[in-house]
Amino acid sequence: MCFQLGIPLLLASRLAAERLSPSFTSRRNGLIGSLAVILTLVVYYFSLPGTIDDAEMIRFVQWNVAAHLLVAFLPYLRLGETNGFWQFNLALALRMLASVFFTAVLFGGLSVALLALDTLFEINLDQQWYMHVWTSLIFVFNTWYFLGGVPSAWRELEANSSFPKIVQVFGQYILAPLVMVYQAILTAYLVKIIITTIWPSSWTLIYGRTFHLALIPSVIMLLMAIGQRIGQYGITEMRYLLTVMAVWLGVMAILGSIRGRISIKTIPASLLLLAVLTAFGPLGAATISRRSQLARLDSLLADNGRLAEGIIVPSEEPPAVEDSNEITAVLKYLFKFHGPQVLAGRCDQTLSEKLEEAKTRNSPGPGQNRMMRRAVAAHANLPYEENPSRIRIQNLAFTSEEPGRATEIRGYDFSLQLKMERRNRVATVFEDNEYVFTHDAKSETIVLTRNSVDFVTVDLAPLLLRLITHNLLNPDLQVPAELLEIQTRGDLFDVKQVFTKILVTGEIDREVVADFEATAFVRTGD
Repeated sequence: MCFQLGIPLLLASRLAAERLSPSFTSRRNGLIGSLAVILTLVVYYFSLPGTIDDAEMIRFVQWNVAAHLLVAFLPYLRLGETNGFWQFNLALALRMLASVFFTAVLFGGLSVALLALDTLFEINLDQQWYMHVWTSLIFVFNTWYFLGGVPSAWRELEANSSFPKIVQVFGQYILAPLVMVYQAILTAYLVKIIITTIWPSSWTLIYGRTFHLALIPSVIMLLMAIGQRIGQYGITEMRYLLTVMAVWLGVMAILGSIRGRISIKTIPASLLLLAVLTAFGPLGAATISRRSQLARLDSLLADNGRLAEGIIVPSEEPPAVEDSNEITAVLKYLFKFHGPQVLAGRCDQTLSEKLEEAKTRNSPGPGQNRMMRRAVAAHANLPYEENPSRIRIQNLAFTSEEPGRATEIRGYDFSLQLKMERRNRVATVFEDNEYVFTHDAKSETIVLTRNSVDFVTVDLAPLLLRLITHNLLNPDLQVPAELLEIQTRGDLFDVKQVFTKILVTGEIDREVVADFEATAFVRTGD
């Protein structure tokens, strides 16, 4: 990571020394700048955590963006020379395209050569050789070739008014029309109308004048979409950075609409500032995202009775399935992006010991994070699944752990054995009245009729919720007998059903009772 950052940082330092210093001091200033960069990289190296989590990788990408923007912007820190700035960065872009193309060709050719050696001479080359070749080409050949084409004739760049024909064709006749098409589509979608335009022969001038103004509706729609997502699931690093970029784009669009044009230097300079400001500190993406997701976790835990005075506590009350899935997702994010200490201050001694045990028994990485997340869920008596949105209930046959348990029959007029497999209707006659039990799989109810008139409807939803929650907490399909009882009371009726077996299939929130065996106790009220 440090070596990779060193390439653009050392290049920016060298270019700044050559460009901004008199010729006789440029070598000395270049050496001082290089030493400063190396010292910065050493400090960066020792500031990195022992395990690089996802938040640190995002921050590394931000530092990379800032370093490459320095290469584009630092040599032209002085005012003016806008044409030289444009020509310099155009030369860098074209050189980069050429170096990437040549690197890809070399890698393809050498890979075929390695494959030929492996196949023809049965050398059994380790597959890692292909990665070694690619890494060597990227860091050595690609870098050296690119640096060999970095412009150094600064005065000539400012005086050069030529423009590569292929770039002009691409920019004016391919890229600009495409951008306008997308803007038109998004604007039409936003205002719910279709916009049609006939472009005159001088359409590129009109495009230049209206470009920034046309961006504004698209930026508004983007901010609305981001806001909705953040409102539902909180802030993460990517959502935060996307928000910052959308706001930046909106500011650029407003400035462009007011002024008519924006200095080309403003773009890399402002992006460089944003990359640095959002990489660390109170405005850093990691800081704001961690605070947002911890607040979201606290809210979910508190709503389900699992947070007391800021400490995670267990609860016997089954959580809502949707909340349980959300808590799972938040825990997965926090441990993945912010490491094992992310819940410090929210753990009592018992949970701290469990987390420390999970930490010491597993090497740093995804496995350790997974075990720590499970420890938190188990401590709070919460179901935990790695992919809650994909949970499927495949033929779970729940049975009572007390199959011979006696059931009190006092207070009921009659009982009936219900065994619904292929059929969904069981009938009996009691005191000259016909009673029919019908299982409605669509609404997950059992309807009891007397003489073809609805007598009582038994809702199976609470029963299913208890069973699914129990299964997520405890994979054992033998459940306490009280979980398999459901009672429906009324003024003129009382129905209690004691299940001995119930087969559930489907998905979370869409469970289906395939078949069941139960004893129904009925009080008619007559």
